[in-house]
Amino acid sequence: MRSIAVFDFDCTLTRHDTLVPWLVQLAGRRRVAAALVRAMAGFWRARGDRRTGFKGTLLEVLVRGRTVEEGQAAAGRLAQRLRWRPDLQHRFAEHRRRGDLLVIASGSPRLVLEVVTAGNCRPDALIATELDVVAGAGDGGRLTGRMVGGNCVREEKARRVAAFLERHGPFAASYGYGNLPHDRAMLALLDNRVVVGRQVV
Repeated sequence: MRSIAVFDFDCTLTRHDTLVPWLVQLAGRRRVAAALVRAMAGFWRARGDRRTGFKGTLLEVLVRGRTVEEGQAAAGRLAQRLRWRPDLQHRFAEHRRRGDLLVIASGSPRLVLEVVTAGNCRPDALIATELDVVAGAGDGGRLTGRMVGGNCVREEKARRVAAFLERHGPFAASYGYGNLPHDRAMLALLDNRVVVGRQVV
């Protein structure tokens, strides 16, 4: 029976978050700086999940109307600048050698992750935030700036990982890699849990 290893991406496989750096590659530093000010103002006025509201504002302002190809090209430029964690890359490669099913579960957009993992830590399956795309005339579609199915973070990420485990299991063993507090709910689903830098008991 096959085992499974589920990795968070930002600040786990990489040393930093990737959303804002991708937006910089897509829209430029000045536009991103202005959007961050706008999103922060909304953050303090919002009720409920403020982090998702903050992210939603950034996507609406900076991504809406861009083509899928533009988003992918920005991700390609980001891929050249990513700072990976060699220790987690090694763990990822070790699970690959063992024949384990490799999953990346992340709040980052799928569109971005498909590009930046193509040459490094390419998973067998990807659980991520989905961006809404509408048909475009010969451009592969345009992004609306909206998230489809919610923001794949914290409890929502754990819900999707649990559904994946149910759909594709059972597994001989399960391994989870993430950071706290954001990945606590996801890590609780897995037998062997590793927080970046230390083992979870």
